[in-house]
Amino acid sequence: MSFRKIDSATQMEEACCAFFAQFLESLPVSVVLLRGEPGAGKTTFCRGFMQAMSIRENINSPTFNLHNRYEGSRGVLHHYDLYRLQTVVELEELGFLENWHRVDRAPTVHAVEWGDRALPHIGPGIPVFLVQISIDEKDDSLRHIQFYRRQGEQLLSLH
Repeated sequence: MSFRKIDSATQMEEACCAFFAQFLESLPVSVVLLRGEPGAGKTTFCRGFMQAMSIRENINSPTFNLHNRYEGSRGVLHHYDLYRLQTVVELEELGFLENWHRVDRAPTVHAVEWGDRALPHIGPGIPVFLVQISIDEKDDSLRHIQFYRRQGEQLLSLH
């Protein structure tokens, strides 16, 4: 899978679909931590799960309600936005740390925007992937996407 440049929502969604097919589809549960400044395309990337998982609903940013759940014929997506949360206690009170171990129906993907603060609290038995989405320094219509495993091993870089 390779892209010369990520310059559209369609290419961002295609990158998500390819990532899902290559790394997530065969796992019963996984956590995908999405990194990127506001406007980088974290929610747009998650919209790729609509196609990959055959979800019929539109995927929206969970900024205000913190968590949205979507079910498709090829899996379940939990989409979180932790931007407004400050402490691990808040994650525990909302049940998120417990949720990330739950398999609704395989594959279950937990996509977490602003999830870096949660990483140390996700058990070692859960596959965790990091997706870094960056805005190009010279052309803000372009994006760079890097995929990593929890341990820091880079899987793929698209730019």
